[in-house]
Amino acid sequence: MSSQRVFISYRRADTAHFVGRLQEVISERYGRDSVFMDVEDIRPGQDYVVAIDSAVSSSRVLLVVIGNGWVSAERDGLRRLDNPQDRLRLEVEAGLRHTTHVIPVLVDDAAMPRTRDLPESLVPLSRHHAIRIRHDSFRGDTTHLFEILDQYLGETSRSSTRWVTIGLLALFVVGLATYQQTGAAAVAASRSPSGDWASNDPRAVLLWLLPGLVCLLALGLVAVGKAPGMALGCLIGAWLWVLTSLVFVTWRAGGVTTTAHLLALVVLLAAIGSLIVGQPGLRAHLGANRGGSALAGTLLLVAAVVLRGGASAIASKLTGGGSGFDLAHATGQPPFWLSVLIPLLICVPAIFVRLDGAQAQTLRTAAWLQILYPAYFRSVSLADAPDVSRAAVEAGVFLVGCVCILLSVRAGAALTRPAAGEGGPPPRRHR
Repeated sequence: MSSQRVFISYRRADTAHFVGRLQEVISERYGRDSVFMDVEDIRPGQDYVVAIDSAVSSSRVLLVVIGNGWVSAERDGLRRLDNPQDRLRLEVEAGLRHTTHVIPVLVDDAAMPRTRDLPESLVPLSRHHAIRIRHDSFRGDTTHLFEILDQYLGETSRSSTRWVTIGLLALFVVGLATYQQTGAAAVAASRSPSGDWASNDPRAVLLWLLPGLVCLLALGLVAVGKAPGMALGCLIGAWLWVLTSLVFVTWRAGGVTTTAHLLALVVLLAAIGSLIVGQPGLRAHLGANRGGSALAGTLLLVAAVVLRGGASAIASKLTGGGSGFDLAHATGQPPFWLSVLIPLLICVPAIFVRLDGAQAQTLRTAAWLQILYPAYFRSVSLADAPDVSRAAVEAGVFLVGCVCILLSVRAGAALTRPAAGEGGPPPRRHR
């Protein structure tokens, strides 16, 4: 049996419909084999007490779904919880006895059972922090539940992949430092507006090392197990920075080696894959987005593409330099398509897909980094531009387009913050 399972304990007469809905969303997120609900498939001759104990002990999380009738349910005039052979009581006892994470789930206005209402063997349940899920805020409340389940169900996968991710990020940072001279020379040859940056120009060196600084932040987040969405967004943003640098090196400095850039892209891509494998929340089920959010995000995406791709033409118009814009020539240049491609890669998932919290955080972080990198590059290269005023206007237009990427993501991936869990901090493991 898989130790990554969620066992759902419930009374059919009390919360069967709710549990069916809960099972569906958990299965969508973690897979059909991740949820165990009933022990009706016990083989003839098998001890059902042993079967329940085995099923619960092999699960990492036990969700005790509590409705208004959970405590008071009766059979033949006797309260069912007072029967030592009651199936639900056996399930909860098994969870409390083993190292399973026991999480009470209160449905709608159900109250947490009081100590005096529970048989002695179930008294520890009253000390477990609970979360509340309501029918009218089901999606937001289950998002909070998923944040907790991600911690528990991801323990094994994180422990086996965290060091892989950390190792790859360390390799990336060390590689940038090792290839600093070669990489900075390539950046200087391809990004200097007037072509007179030295190979060791501090501006070129920092442009080369900037992805490494962002990856150090991601490495720290992975090491402490915090904000996986932000960590992934940092890696995606760094990957897009390196890709941008590679495109410019290939386009403007054809004789310069691109080995360092290609190796950096490969290592970053491997780190991205490792992080996604180790974080269930980053692999959550994806659904269709709402029409209003999709429309707002699409309009902002169009603005981002127009402003980034047409920054040069707009700057010429605004500074009185004429159009100076040859559409056929511009669309044949790699920077134009890069200005279009990056907004599409970041915004389209946010616009058309209903994202979970960690996934939305990934895209927001990547969008922020698409403001940071151009802002730094254009600020340090502005003084070298042949026409400083025109270059300043072009930089402003381009950065407004970058801000539109962030606004598009925020519009498309707008999520209602889930309600806080009942009783404070996340549930604790009962031993």
